[in-house]
Amino acid sequence: MQAQFTITPVRPESPRAQSAQGVLPRTAYALAGMAIAAIWISVVLASAWAPDFISGSQHEHLPLVGLTTWLWGAVATGIVVLATLEGLRTHYDRAAWLAIGIGVSLVWLGVLVVALFAPVFVTGTDPTSIPLAAMGAPIVGVFLTWFVCLFAKAGQAAREPDRMIVAAPNATATLRELAGLRDAGVISAEDFEAKKTELLGRI
Repeated sequence: MQAQFTITPVRPESPRAQSAQGVLPRTAYALAGMAIAAIWISVVLASAWAPDFISGSQHEHLPLVGLTTWLWGAVATGIVVLATLEGLRTHYDRAAWLAIGIGVSLVWLGVLVVALFAPVFVTGTDPTSIPLAAMGAPIVGVFLTWFVCLFAKAGQAAREPDRMIVAAPNATATLRELAGLRDAGVISAEDFEAKKTELLGRI
């Protein structure tokens, strides 16, 4: 039996189709890296310049912000890393990655501003200065980081039906071509079933 082949012209993908396939890994890494860099720039600057806890008649200085901010920065970094791995696995689109990169960066810019410029709580006759806002800002930053990553995932899930609409015709056309190759004896039935399972798993 003689196999017959057809040549299908390759057309540029529409912007909608490109968006449905997600962004390139280097773009995802760049935006996730921007978020992590913003976290640690804020942590370092807040640790160095945030007001100290001052107590006692000798006005002893204790850098509580510097001692605790590193922990919260590590927790926020872990959240971003987990969101990045999830995004690479499920092929987040550009909007989701922008939400992670820009959203987390803005959150930690806010953390830095609060840590450096928020008023210090002063009490007692000595007096004692307690930087409550500076100590609480990184904790709030962790929760907002988690919220931003959750928002990006939810937004991606809401856009998933559009992605399936674009991907389904492409998978159908590929399956037709593979069926033709199977019928022509070019590939085996096992190869066809394996490729079919792979394509259907992407939708």
